[in-house]
Amino acid sequence: MTTVGALTGTAGAASAGYRISTLPLDLRNLGIASSVLERLSRSAPVDWEYCWDGVLSTVPQLSLLFGNKIGGLQELSAEAGFVSTPDDGIAAGVTETGRLSTLLFPSTGFTHQLPYYPHDATAQNLGAKPHAGSFGGLSVDGTTAWLWESSVDHGIDYEAGTGMLELRYDVPPAALSMGSGSDDADGRVAVTETLSVVPRTETIAREFTIRNETGVPLDGRFHYQTQANVTDNQQNFVVWESSPNRLVAADGLYWIDRDGPYELLVYADAPVDHSGVARTSPGATPAESTDDAAGLLPSVLDSDRRAVEGRYLSGVLGFDLEVPPGGSRDLTVFLTGGSDPSRLSADLVGSRERRLARGRRYWSNRVDGLAFGGLPARYREAATRAAVTVSTLADPESGSISASGNLQPSYYPTWPRDGAFASVALARTGLPGPARRYLATFLPAVQEADGSFRQCYDSRGADAGVLTIENDQQPIYAWAVREVYDETGDETFVESAWPAVRDALDYTVDAVAANGLLVATPDIQEGPTAAHQSLWTNAMAYEGLLSGATLATVADADPTPYRRAAETVGQALHDRFFERDEFITDAGFWGPQRDLKGFNGAAVWPSRWAAAFGEVGTITGALRREFRENGTAWVPGELFVVGALARAGDTDTADALLAEILTQTAPSGYLAEETTEDGEHVLGSPLGWSSSMLLLALDERFR
Repeated sequence: MTTVGALTGTAGAASAGYRISTLPLDLRNLGIASSVLERLSRSAPVDWEYCWDGVLSTVPQLSLLFGNKIGGLQELSAEAGFVSTPDDGIAAGVTETGRLSTLLFPSTGFTHQLPYYPHDATAQNLGAKPHAGSFGGLSVDGTTAWLWESSVDHGIDYEAGTGMLELRYDVPPAALSMGSGSDDADGRVAVTETLSVVPRTETIAREFTIRNETGVPLDGRFHYQTQANVTDNQQNFVVWESSPNRLVAADGLYWIDRDGPYELLVYADAPVDHSGVARTSPGATPAESTDDAAGLLPSVLDSDRRAVEGRYLSGVLGFDLEVPPGGSRDLTVFLTGGSDPSRLSADLVGSRERRLARGRRYWSNRVDGLAFGGLPARYREAATRAAVTVSTLADPESGSISASGNLQPSYYPTWPRDGAFASVALARTGLPGPARRYLATFLPAVQEADGSFRQCYDSRGADAGVLTIENDQQPIYAWAVREVYDETGDETFVESAWPAVRDALDYTVDAVAANGLLVATPDIQEGPTAAHQSLWTNAMAYEGLLSGATLATVADADPTPYRRAAETVGQALHDRFFERDEFITDAGFWGPQRDLKGFNGAAVWPSRWAAAFGEVGTITGALRREFRENGTAWVPGELFVVGALARAGDTDTADALLAEILTQTAPSGYLAEETTEDGEHVLGSPLGWSSSMLLLALDERFR
């Protein structure tokens, strides 16, 4: 740790302002430039070609080095729904038009197997390259209507009380040239789908039903197309890192990573009438980068090749489709992956009824046991969706809890900060198992020798970030362990977690600078120029140190050093940030700043700092005015405001803010990270932290 200067003193010195020469600063994060360059050097030329427009939008902004968002790429989010189970590592995200846009295996926090990237900023959910993702389509007499096309009407929602998605595709007969010029061609081809992970099978099932609601026969094929790159490489924000693959078509599609242990298998419950594979180039022309189906897809449909090698490989399976007017046909496509992917047992492959019953029974058992206490009925659906969402981001084998189930932005790893809040939310909701695994097994295994945590990790425990240290993560970890202990009373859990908690607390004590605040680093606001001493970090450090003192007592250790450090940090925060005409929220390179954001409500809740130093009214009054003047912004931050207002007794404003937040759900009902003025869901989708904070804010409001 390196300190630049020192702030000594008094409230008067704080009022005079910080100077760049006197900011206590941890310089290790300045290595971000070399870290980013090293990561980008791993990508193949074809990866740069595939992501060319993302690179062009990012590099001119110098966002790699000086921004808190990675250009336009980080603001794109294709997913409108997400499926997994708490007992399966495989997971998938799907757009509102039915394209699988994320495929994660063998664990939710591992890597990205579908190179899906929306290239059209004006139609972010529709603008991917035609072959990108994994999706179905109908073909009649040489005319193909892919289910994601704009001529098709779409719908998406979760089946109530489950983690199973329901999708709807209404295909007009004209899109298939069915009965052209005939009055009998009125109506539609109605395709419905149940998308889910079959519990405890590591298999995704896409249960399609095709209903012919026209007056003419539907005689053609159902096609299922997938473009994939199977790799065990970590993925980057800007340019992916693919692996050389081999793709073989037979009674299914098999992708094999030539450099690693993983395979992907796509197959169905019906005989394959046609299959083909092709090496689909990145596609740099405008026609290949829009939602125009005339792009590269015909090259796959017309292919009779049975094997191909390369990095961006597409395959298609075709199935005979004969549906009379008024009739229907069921067809299920399965996706599974790993080091040795295996097909479902014959009894599950052969029975849709059995698969769906298994899924509904699985989710019913979990949802019925959720602990919502006195939660009003009007919030129960949202709370159930939040609990299901967070639980599906937890990996059963490694114990990792992913921040989000998507690549754009690259949020599939776990941040100790996000995972800590998820752990507390799960424990409060009656699901302590993933919380115990994460806090007492996963995080202790990845902790650095000095007691700190890196920015983020994949599910293998490998460093997946570019920042070395964020000083809020260590005390938040201690707070989370104490909260889960309070909820469960499990002293064995504390005994298991205590060595890692102790080391995180000792690191935090050592990080207290001469001015009484933690040495400046990035924190909840990430980026090298976001290094600062902040209200957020120091309020949570105060809480984490107090929580650590409680845990030390349980562990028969000395709590005194942690109580003393909490008092030092708490008093310094009050003297330097609040003993002035108007409180500040940050002190960084350019001096003191008042950059009020919702997450500053953490000083009131869950931290006990504001109550201890008499600033509850000061902070909640400022946040209340901010909400009334500017509305909502970043969803997790606004939920900190809900909790802070509830703790302060302003339930009317808390309820109004809750109501506003719950209008911003994704099409399927879960919370993303942020919603633009145009209603676009951006950044992480679903964001586990948004769902965790909803559960915790509702608990604080209605406990």
